[in-house]
Amino acid sequence: MKYLGLSIIASLLFTACISKKTIEIRSYPEQRVPEVVYVPEEIVEVVASQKANISAIDAYDMIQTESELMILDVRNQNEIAMDGKISNSVLIPLNALKYYLTKLDKNKKILVYCHTGNRSQVATEMLFQNGFNAVNLLGGISSWKASHLPVRYK
Repeated sequence: MKYLGLSIIASLLFTACISKKTIEIRSYPEQRVPEVVYVPEEIVEVVASQKANISAIDAYDMIQTESELMILDVRNQNEIAMDGKISNSVLIPLNALKYYLTKLDKNKKILVYCHTGNRSQVATEMLFQNGFNAVNLLGGISSWKASHLPVRYK
């Protein structure tokens, strides 16, 4: 997982514009990167938001171990018939989520997913901005199914 983080940082470094404001990140020798890497502040913000993303396998483990977890599906109703859904998930389409924020429990962690992870990333950011503890399922239900994890079609 730490190598994934380094590869994200490296790829962002090559594609981003260099800012005058930089943040120092120290690395460990076994990572085979320079001891000090200067990362533009904009990239640090992007990478920090990536902490809210988890893989399908990690999401499955979270569902198995956290009893107070809410699973939030932000797709539309018609997508469930095609792709199925994660058991015990609650459907609130992304375009309606802002109207349901006052009905969600801020004391529960929320696992958010959609078809490929784009809408759920937007929903996760919206939930963060409103004081919720939310994580985004990277790749959405597509990655869930590709990992051969269980889905329901009802």
